[in-house]
Amino acid sequence: MGVSFWPSLELIAYARLARGILYTFDFETLKCNFKIDGIISDDYIKRIKDKISTCKIPAFETILTRFALEPINITNQQIYLPLPKKIQEKLVRIVLALVTEVKLWFDCHTDTNLYKLNFDVWNTLSWLSSGIIDRLETARILIRDENVDVGERFYFACKYYFEEDAHALWKKYPETKDILEFMCIWTDSARYWKNALMGGTALNWEQISLSNKTFFIRNLMGIRCCFTRLQGLEIKFECIESGLISGWMHHCDLYYCLSQMNVDELRFVFRRLSQYQLCKMFKCFRLWPFQLMFLDILNSFKTYITDDILHDLISFLKKKEKEPHQDYAYADILRLLESTDFTVC
Repeated sequence: MGVSFWPSLELIAYARLARGILYTFDFETLKCNFKIDGIISDDYIKRIKDKISTCKIPAFETILTRFALEPINITNQQIYLPLPKKIQEKLVRIVLALVTEVKLWFDCHTDTNLYKLNFDVWNTLSWLSSGIIDRLETARILIRDENVDVGERFYFACKYYFEEDAHALWKKYPETKDILEFMCIWTDSARYWKNALMGGTALNWEQISLSNKTFFIRNLMGIRCCFTRLQGLEIKFECIESGLISGWMHHCDLYYCLSQMNVDELRFVFRRLSQYQLCKMFKCFRLWPFQLMFLDILNSFKTYITDDILHDLISFLKKKEKEPHQDYAYADILRLLESTDFTVC
């Protein structure tokens, strides 16, 4: 793709600390503090700020003798100081980004009983070092947790294309037959699973690749497993387009798909996308943790950025800048965008 995401050690450290702060709250507290529109409640944000304000770091006080440049401890009692204000503010934003990430994970599985399942959410979620939920590994953990309802385990095995696990559950639990029949009503992919499971064979990716974009409706969760197996550029385009239209493709999955394509393939996709879809795609890169590469993305694909798209992106960033609780310092992006004198081709 020309632009690669490599999280810095600083970002990894912030993400790890933010996750530790998030995990001091039980999941039920988090779940009860989302408003109907998905916005985090002011009370919960205040609790996050209060928690971060109690974090302290050791301060090492030393003096230098006149004759040697060796530190001398002036007290035996360790002194601790609160985190600098700027670090506190940044941590609040990152914790909020992680909270949103958890909410997104639950939202994309609305056709399951995840909220009602009796499982340890914090110990089940697997995280990448960049502060994003590793959805494939999390699905694997759920699938292999025998305390979780077999229907949910089978659902995750199919949705994330864990073929070996799906076959194992199919053979072991007779009730999976009824579950699959129910899935066939709601999703296109289930009929391919039905052929594979009943025949004891692997999924037929050649046949799947002949599908159209309707195949990806409600089937975008395991896109990392299936994207490189799709045969043909047209079906890969429809996968990306479907994700942008529906809004259900996670921004990290979108980045993964784009990163698997060469220059000619990217050109094919970008020329086919509408202005609205292109704008949605660029907006995905203002989400945690991609904000630092936002301008690099714009510069790499400026050939496809019209005046209307640029105006829309700037308006969007200015709107985000005015929000009381931001997941990133959007003023920094706007400042950089203006200072680089970005112009469309």
